[in-house]
Amino acid sequence: MWNGSLWTIWYEAACYVAIGVLVSIVARKHLGKVLIAFFIALTGARLMSALELVSIGGLLNDVLPLAIAFLAGALLHVYAEKVKVNSITVSAAVILLAVSTVLNLAPALAHLPSRFC
Repeated sequence: MWNGSLWTIWYEAACYVAIGVLVSIVARKHLGKVLIAFFIALTGARLMSALELVSIGGLLNDVLPLAIAFLAGALLHVYAEKVKVNSITVSAAVILLAVSTVLNLAPALAHLPSRFC
């Protein structure tokens, strides 16, 4: 299929609109904290779903990973000056990816560390 990723474009546009609204209503000094809260909440929901503690089905199950990946990128953009990419952070990211893959939790936990690899 040549256009397999085209189905995500609408959701990506929605994420950009959501970020625009968020930036408009949240003070700049609090933006990072709000993004972290959303990232933790959505990642927690995805993790609970992966552990079968809650059932997330249908469209939300498809959109949740996209939103988490978008938030991971937004967080790295907001904290670009504070997040250093070096051998330690890359090694930690690789270890987290490996452990989450072995535990079959990579779909829930791989969004942020995969940005380093």
